[in-house]
Amino acid sequence: MTCLVRVVTLSIPPPPEGTPIPRVSTRAKIVGAVKIDGMEIPLRKITYGNIGNLPDEKEGTIYVFSTLVTLALREKGVKRGDLLSPHTNADSVVRDRDGTVLGVKYLQTLW
Repeated sequence: MTCLVRVVTLSIPPPPEGTPIPRVSTRAKIVGAVKIDGMEIPLRKITYGNIGNLPDEKEGTIYVFSTLVTLALREKGVKRGDLLSPHTNADSVVRDRDGTVLGVKYLQTLW
């Protein structure tokens, strides 16, 4: 992941090969449907299940995970200041001329 802060580019290396990546299981339940242009599209409600491979807190270490992981943790009442995610709103994402994402300007916390 690349985080662009002002004119400085900071590359955050991926974890070493073989490091377990945090994952969130989800459950989906059909709760209705929406009609768009006369077509009925099923509507699912997603709930978060178990969060696997979450590392323990470590002094001086910040972990950057997907927003899905941090949302699931927040929903379960887990509050950890060492868990961040890329801020991927339009004002934060940096793209090249072809629209390929190069990085983000900000990290975000959900706590």
